[in-house]
Amino acid sequence: MNRYSNIKLSQLDQKVKSLSNIDLPRKGWINKVRTSLDISYAYLAKKLNSSPQLVNIFENNEVDGTITLNTLKKVAEALDCNLVYAFIPKDKSFEKLVENKADKIADYIISRTSNSMNLEMQKLSKPEILRQKKQMKNDILQNNLKNLWKYDI
Repeated sequence: MNRYSNIKLSQLDQKVKSLSNIDLPRKGWINKVRTSLDISYAYLAKKLNSSPQLVNIFENNEVDGTITLNTLKKVAEALDCNLVYAFIPKDKSFEKLVENKADKIADYIISRTSNSMNLEMQKLSKPEILRQKKQMKNDILQNNLKNLWKYDI
């Protein structure tokens, strides 16, 4: 990766690091915070200028994934909380996400080239294929990261 991209990814990884082990509570955050603070539906509804039934709907919508960010922000505000949302890579690191994508692209390109060479009776040895894949990955990472996303692999 070029130095600038590497710094940006590292900084992004640092920002999401503390969030990467947080799992969504089974009944959602609204319910978790409300019940942990022993807040009734009626009290939260009053803070939201709504009904207790609507608070229950908000909790169900959060669990269903149909709640809006605006609604979550309003509920968070009513609970004297800040809403925080983030994208967390599945393997917990944006740097690793980029490396994995570069690996897949290198595998794809080298495999296609290797297959063509096999058809032409110019088969490469396994160590040579591995060396080329490693070199290809490094070349990919040294270039603009925008090129990573041109491949649908």
